[in-house]
Amino acid sequence: MSLRKFINWLSIHRAFAKAIQSARVNRRTGRGEAAPCARDIEPLEKRTLLSTVDLVALWDFDEGAGTTANDTAPFGTVTDDGTLNNGAAFTATGKFNGGIVTDGINDEVSVNNSADINIGIHDKRSVAFWFKVTDKTIATRKQVVYEEGAGVRGLNIYVFAGSLYIGGWNTPGGESGWAGTWLSTSSINSGQWHHAALVLDGTPTTQPNDFEAFLDGVSFASGNGSQLWSHSGDITIGRSGDTLFHDGSGAGIGHEFDGEIDEGHVYNRALSAAEVDDLANTPPVANDDGVSPGQIAGTIDSVAFEPATGLSPKIINVTGTIFAIAYQGPGADGFLQTADISADGTVVNPSVDVLEFDTSTGVEPDIIHVSGDIYAIAYRGAGSDGFVITVDIQSDGTISGVVDSLEFNTSNGREPDIVHVSGDTYAIAYRGPGSDGFVTTVDIQSDGTITGVIDSLEFDTSSGFEPDIVNVAGDIFAIAYRGPSSDGFVKTVDIQTDGTINGVVDSLEFDTSSGREPDILQVAGDFYVIAYRGPGNDGFIKTVDIQTDGTINGIVDTLEFDTSNGFEPDIQPVSGDEFLIAYRGPGNDGVIATVEIAATGLITSPVTDTLQYDTTQGYDPSIVQVSTNVFAIAHAYNGAGSDGVITTVHIET
Repeated sequence: MSLRKFINWLSIHRAFAKAIQSARVNRRTGRGEAAPCARDIEPLEKRTLLSTVDLVALWDFDEGAGTTANDTAPFGTVTDDGTLNNGAAFTATGKFNGGIVTDGINDEVSVNNSADINIGIHDKRSVAFWFKVTDKTIATRKQVVYEEGAGVRGLNIYVFAGSLYIGGWNTPGGESGWAGTWLSTSSINSGQWHHAALVLDGTPTTQPNDFEAFLDGVSFASGNGSQLWSHSGDITIGRSGDTLFHDGSGAGIGHEFDGEIDEGHVYNRALSAAEVDDLANTPPVANDDGVSPGQIAGTIDSVAFEPATGLSPKIINVTGTIFAIAYQGPGADGFLQTADISADGTVVNPSVDVLEFDTSTGVEPDIIHVSGDIYAIAYRGAGSDGFVITVDIQSDGTISGVVDSLEFNTSNGREPDIVHVSGDTYAIAYRGPGSDGFVTTVDIQSDGTITGVIDSLEFDTSSGFEPDIVNVAGDIFAIAYRGPSSDGFVKTVDIQTDGTINGVVDSLEFDTSSGREPDILQVAGDFYVIAYRGPGNDGFIKTVDIQTDGTINGIVDTLEFDTSNGFEPDIQPVSGDEFLIAYRGPGNDGVIATVEIAATGLITSPVTDTLQYDTTQGYDPSIVQVSTNVFAIAHAYNGAGSDGVITTVHIET
């Protein structure tokens, strides 16, 4: 994007933001016209935005030297860097900028087993690579572009005897019994770049057309598919570690690729045909013309998803352009709503479907994906008790209803935060009886059945307000919360894969004055950032060092990102070292700020940029990434006309 185009883009969107504000009074009272949508504004030139929602691994192979292929994906629980082995090398002549070259003898790029890719159950998956094979006709071996898993469960992309093959399988009869599907096309040429992609939209049973293969952005075949159970054999690019081919062979190392490979993408969702076409036909966009990462271009769209009451909203992506929002609605009941938000930030439909999931009380909800169409919502229900329910949300946004329900604490379950542990095990951190801090594990099946509470731990016997829980590594989880005297605390706990809680591992008081409404997020490696409302109600972030064994080594760095107000902050990664914070700022306005945090935990500069995205109010903001540069913020007004609002913004990456 040229600087001139950027300035034009920014001026138009700032004009659009002012138009939103001038129309908001009509929307809030329900009289006159609604707030404008981006599609009502005069069209403007924008670059194509490649979606990064649920992109858990991205290898662009642009390093140029060394033996590490960096994973630059914005999502995922770990960093899935690859290691170049046996002579595999970077080349300057990739499809886009750099790439890798392998000689067909023993070269490979190996990636460690990963919870993002091959450990645990994965029902939806998209994998895409660019490749240029030297000789497609080789029939003495398969030439593997990418493979994950082994002979029992896995996925692969390879060339053999003049054809491209794309395969998937999950053979155990006690699981789905998917014997395997290998889709092939001979429409490839030696010495020419091609884009190969697979899309798996699986369920626990084998279904027709759940597995689809694409060449150069066009679907060429589909077949049977199912979800993949844990398949921790290996992840290899340019060679097979252990896999299964269409002819039943594949065990053992070999089947090397001779040629070049570039731009590997792994998504934990099923891409649409249009998104695959974008990957195949849109060059990656680099920042140029002085437009810095983290610069906020402005608001794109702002629409009420709930014109009556939409407090404490939590927004997540369902699939593609469909998003789900759990919130406290009219009468303090629990509501769930789906919305359609396009990749360019237009809120196409703020209310695709709606469900009142608790007709008594549904306060402070938190929502998480379980499997397929099943989602879990933890919330404070009737009598301030703790509840968790499962709901069925279809890929088109249709909400089929509540599947199951459990009262996980019969005394108190305030401010719950739910996280996946392993398999069917989930952990809920919350403020329980006596306002103490608790964590409880529950069993939630992939079909939505909740079988009960597994274990419970009182992690703070004095105070445990507003806890936020995140996985560190393996059995270790970190909980940031407001503890005794309203100080800020972070504790690590040991939660086994079967739900057994072995106790607190370590503890740190990260702010000895005030640590309200903390939100914790991994930066990289052992370093985590906590955004919170600190002394004087100002907005703060602190980075801390948390080892994989749960040892907390202390505070690394601190930044006061707002010296006036920083209520209810939510922090999310943008790209690289840039992070986005949404919060309720001065005058209760909705504010966003971008900050730069290095992989070492150092906060390398002051605030990069800031924007008042809503000059009326911005209570309880929740951020989700829509596409590469577009983020959506679900937030609320308070008092009379407690609307729930979706606002989309553009952030440079």
